[in-house]
Amino acid sequence: MPTDIATVTLNRKTRRTWKALKRLTQRLVHDSNNIYGAIQGYLSLLEMSPDGNEQLRKYLVSMQEALDSGIRRNKALAGFYRQTPVMMIETEPLALAKGAVDQFAVDNSFEVVIDAPDDITPLRLEEPAFSKFISYLCHLLKAAASGDPVIALLTQSLGEEQLGDFVMESPPGDYLLVQVQTSAGELEGGPTTFLEPFQMAISDDAVLGMGELLPIIFNHDGNLDLQLERELLTLNAYFPY
Repeated sequence: MPTDIATVTLNRKTRRTWKALKRLTQRLVHDSNNIYGAIQGYLSLLEMSPDGNEQLRKYLVSMQEALDSGIRRNKALAGFYRQTPVMMIETEPLALAKGAVDQFAVDNSFEVVIDAPDDITPLRLEEPAFSKFISYLCHLLKAAASGDPVIALLTQSLGEEQLGDFVMESPPGDYLLVQVQTSAGELEGGPTTFLEPFQMAISDDAVLGMGELLPIIFNHDGNLDLQLERELLTLNAYFPY
């Protein structure tokens, strides 16, 4: 929970930046989709033309692959600004989190500890998105060279006043809290830059990079609270019950 002006200001700054980036990506996706549509039309005409320029036709496959790559990137960017309905089922968040950190350890030779009581209440989540969320937090801890990489899971009740100081908008009630703490000094560009699109990509398929943390929380009607004390950054992500 924010306890000082600096923390509240960090959340407000993140909220403003996120809204600005959503508007920017929405405009970019809209305009580039129009361009991609025109290019697709020209490629289709060239493909159907029996007397087309053979020198040009031999590049059709490469041109189509480049176009498809751009379209895939646009779809990922659209997920950054557009709330997407998610297929949520009642699941065990602790088991999902443990499975995600175990897989991350296998893939990246970096072990993260899950600190949570055994009686965490089941919660409605989109399982692949939540597992990805935990993997991204592992990636954050690894990138920040955290000497004590821990992801904590707790349950917490939040009121309107607390939520008003957070990054997003969500109703008062009970939440699953997912918390990590790491050194902000090890994060290139400042304590919140990693939340922007294309930052710290976890893999070649992760187009949005760590920026995907925000839409995952948003799509679950959750919330985010960032706290900075000296160089210690605490990320609190809330998923509602």
